[in-house]
Order: sequence, then C-alpha cells, then structure tokens
Amino acid sequence: MASHPAFLVVLAKIAQAKKAVAHMKLNDKHQKSLASTNPSLYSETVHVESMSTNVQGIYTHLESILKSMANTIDGFAPSGESSHCDLLLQVSISGENRPAIIQPATLSAPTQLSRFRHAVCNNYAEVFALPKFLRV
Repeated sequence: MASHPAFLVVLAKIAQAKKAVAHMKLNDKHQKSLASTNPSLYSETVHVESMSTNVQGIYTHLESILKSMANTIDGFAPSGESSHCDLLLQVSISGENRPAIIQPATLSAPTQLSRFRHAVCNNYAEVFALPKFLRV
C-alpha cells in the first residue's frame, strides 16, 4: 500500500513537514541564544513573527497532506470559501474507503491552527508580539 504513488507523495510531504519543524526549532534556538548573548541585536517582534510564519507554513503543509489524501481516497476535497473547515470535517469522519484520518475529539486543535493561520496570512502576525495586556 505504501508504494502506491499517492502514498509516496504523502510520505514525501510528511518528510518536508518534518524538515520545516526542525528548521523552525533551530531558528527559535538561534533567536533565544541571540536574546541572551547579544540583546541589542534581538527583536522579540521579529522572533514572534518568524515563529508565527513558520507555524502557519507548517500547518498549511499539513493541510495539503490531508487534501491530497481526501482527493486520492475519497475522490473529493472541498473548495471555496469554507474549504479549510470543510476539509477538517471531512477527514474527521470515516469515509467509504477509509477510517477517520483525524479523530473528531482532536478537531479543535486543527481548527484553532486554522484560525491562527488566517491571522498570519492576513498580516495580523504583529498582534502575537504585543505584550499580553495590550492584546485584544
């Protein structure tokens, strides 16, 4: 089964996502090191916006894996304005040819990440760098 071309693509995308997570962790480590060794060069805003953008990119990548699986196994992936939420709903229930890909009980985490991605994609990333008492 894992040798089917569709699954090879999914495995390759998972490997890319793992590399992106490793890159994000390394960036975070470097920024934290810069903050402690040379605080005059460190910017919390740049650090937080960088991390926000990385998380957004990784989530988008993982969503593309779900979309590939939905297209290949179900023969359909949602499109349009509500496609992101609809895709999460689709893969959270069993399909004709597959079990649920994500458990309905864990649906809230991807939904929160989807909202987060929306904020970052719409240039609201700077909000994440504000002190807590200034955040809305």
